[in-house]
Amino acid sequence: MNLTLPKPTLRGERVLLRPFTTDDLEAYLLLLTDPEGLRLTGTQASFTREQTEGWLAKIAAQPGRYDLAITLEETGELIGEVVVNDLDGDNRLANLRVGLRAAYTGRGYGTEAMRLMIAFAFEQIGLHRLELEVFDFNPRAQHVYEHKLGFRREGVLRDVLYLDGRYHSAIVMSLLEDEYRASKAAQPQPVS
Repeated sequence: MNLTLPKPTLRGERVLLRPFTTDDLEAYLLLLTDPEGLRLTGTQASFTREQTEGWLAKIAAQPGRYDLAITLEETGELIGEVVVNDLDGDNRLANLRVGLRAAYTGRGYGTEAMRLMIAFAFEQIGLHRLELEVFDFNPRAQHVYEHKLGFRREGVLRDVLYLDGRYHSAIVMSLLEDEYRASKAAQPQPVS
């Protein structure tokens, strides 16, 4: 497993994933203040401009995690982030998360970004397992993870988030290296 890879730039059909820079501050603040995006990710903290600027500088250089900006290929606009973090080199596993500004959900951008990052995690980093959590009130994300990306449900963390006056559970899902490779092999290959 290679934990010393530089932060990659990953190009898809409609999105480009690239490392964050401090120049992304204004666009990243939009992501961190998007009410629906915060709700869907269960984010309850608020972040100051100074904290956010410091975070962007830190993640740009921090080894062992891959925080990438999701930008539109056509315009370069930053619309979200996708992150592989909590890397465990001994067991070849990591956490995966994604966040999009609400105006860009439901268009396939997040799915494309996740596919690019999943391929990077298994093919470049050399992971055996990717895991994530999704809240019970986000059935659209659950569907994408399970039916489009191949994640499998493992269990439920009951009542882990108190939001909007009630408790919510998190569904734990994972994708293993052999499952990723089998689904990749089953996909139609482009004709050259």
